[in-house]
Amino acid sequence: MPREQILPTVAYGWYYFSRTAADNRKIITNSLERETFRNLLTAMLVAHGMHAHFVYVDETEMHLGIRAGADSLSKTLGSFCERFAHKINRSRNEKGSLFRPHAHVLLVQPGRCFVLLGRYIHWIPRLKEPGAQANGSQFNSDTYYRNHKRTRGLETSAILRMVSHGSRNTRVQDEAYRRIFDQPPPADEIELFRRGSPADPRMVGDKEFIVRTFRDLGVSPHPRVRARRGAPEQIPGVVLRMLERFSVLFIPQLPPATAGRWLRVSTLDNVCSKCRQPPLPMLRALVASQLVTKGHFRLEQLESFFHCRPRTLSAGRRQAYQAKFEALFNQTYQVLFHDTLVNWSSAMGQCRTVGADGVFTPTPNQPPSAPSSHEQDTVRPDQRRP
Repeated sequence: MPREQILPTVAYGWYYFSRTAADNRKIITNSLERETFRNLLTAMLVAHGMHAHFVYVDETEMHLGIRAGADSLSKTLGSFCERFAHKINRSRNEKGSLFRPHAHVLLVQPGRCFVLLGRYIHWIPRLKEPGAQANGSQFNSDTYYRNHKRTRGLETSAILRMVSHGSRNTRVQDEAYRRIFDQPPPADEIELFRRGSPADPRMVGDKEFIVRTFRDLGVSPHPRVRARRGAPEQIPGVVLRMLERFSVLFIPQLPPATAGRWLRVSTLDNVCSKCRQPPLPMLRALVASQLVTKGHFRLEQLESFFHCRPRTLSAGRRQAYQAKFEALFNQTYQVLFHDTLVNWSSAMGQCRTVGADGVFTPTPNQPPSAPSSHEQDTVRPDQRRP
């Protein structure tokens, strides 16, 4: 699916901006690099009349809740990322891109929506790893809100007054902040900030805000296509058929020692578990890629089924595993899902086609033909013909 065209910056609008680290790269690794990040970001914001209200950055991702100035937000923060990457490469004696292409940019309705964005940003480390402790390679503005500390490059007063309905009393602000930010963001709120509004994936807000903004910008909204919720019991069938093709067509192409190891590990139970022994993460990502691309399942369903942490099956990681598969076997990952099987279900009394995406499609009733040797595996023993 092609990427949506970036919206023109709304002057002094409220935005969510995030980027993730490129493969095998780390954004910050120690307190010195964290200070470099903060200093450079602060200078860039001041120079362009912008204000940062929420900030989270660690080794693999950065998230900003920002109020724009009069200049283009995407260009300004894109320039910041380039300058920061240049400094990091020089200090580490490295080269190449520090960030993945394409930032995630959302225009957020001011007020409650922007406050909820801040809660999501502050909870990101706990969503990734519950109970994780802050370290020198992290910066989370949540600490400064809770301790009423001032720090360069971060403006907290506007948000504290917003959540406390205009109060300037420190105790009232603290209670109001904790009442909202102590609660984890629900799943639908997380999806909203990760994927954008169903009305348009480049924006988050109520209907009136979205309609008015597009009218002012003079552009048309592009509603987000919403995948339907598939039945989780269909997923194991997709995995089994993929494992069959993978073991027969691709594992034999590997060196014998690796092939033996991968063949032992590549079972349905292992793919559907938390085990991270190769090639299991790659296989999960390829199944997720197929089902999400076909629109039969939503990403959070697959994360739940495979017991994954948030972002484990993100688009970036799925693309990385697709590239790995293509590099290993010189074919696109879709070849694992090309074949279709036709199964007869006496309970349903109808023929069902099992598509490449694993979803059963009924076909008109017709008498069952004798199953082929390939189809025999899917027929119960009491159904086998003499």
